[in-house]
Amino acid sequence: MAELALQEARQEAREDALVSVARIRSTQGRKGEIAAEILTDFPDRFVAGASFVLRRAATGGETVPYRVPHRVDDAWFHKGGVILKFAGVDSISQAETLVGCEVLIARSERRELPAGSVYMPDLIGCDIVEGGQVIGRVTNWEEPGGVALLHVAVSGGDSRHPNRSYEALIPFAAEICTSVDVAGRVIHVRLPEGLLDVNLAEKERKEKAPRAKEIQDRGNAVV
Repeated sequence: MAELALQEARQEAREDALVSVARIRSTQGRKGEIAAEILTDFPDRFVAGASFVLRRAATGGETVPYRVPHRVDDAWFHKGGVILKFAGVDSISQAETLVGCEVLIARSERRELPAGSVYMPDLIGCDIVEGGQVIGRVTNWEEPGGVALLHVAVSGGDSRHPNRSYEALIPFAAEICTSVDVAGRVIHVRLPEGLLDVNLAEKERKEKAPRAKEIQDRGNAVV
């Protein structure tokens, strides 16, 4: 049992050491090619001869990794994405088994960034701190255009609304996120007045909407 637990821990460590650079969306062509969404700012890594680990989501939210690296035989860009032809994947049926997979590289293979820049996935799990108080923790991020938004799970750390749990969207802007310590897992912020109020109000609006519709439906029911 201890040996199994050790093996699982080692597997988790290997999984944590991988980062996603693309996501396979569909098959392309008839010779095993696949079309992938690019998730990296360095698409020049998609070249013939490059190797990637593939991983797809499994039932229950778990992941199923392919432990053997997949070598790229050919690659080209198409409609904002990338077409990849992996060695040994030579038919549509074989390519279909890869649809939905993430295309991964080792964290150690990431490009070095300029000073002051960070990889957004590294911010997940960081605590958001304002005035010495932990407000919440980063769970995700999005880039709708312009400034990226951090998804922050606020759970009792908001002194303005104690004992309330909700998700806040915080712009990842220098004037708001004043200090970022990826190694220390901390982001110090100076939030604009009312930002958390707006996020909480949006949560309450969404909670009331289904209830309002239920009441309306009852009112419209034929007795």
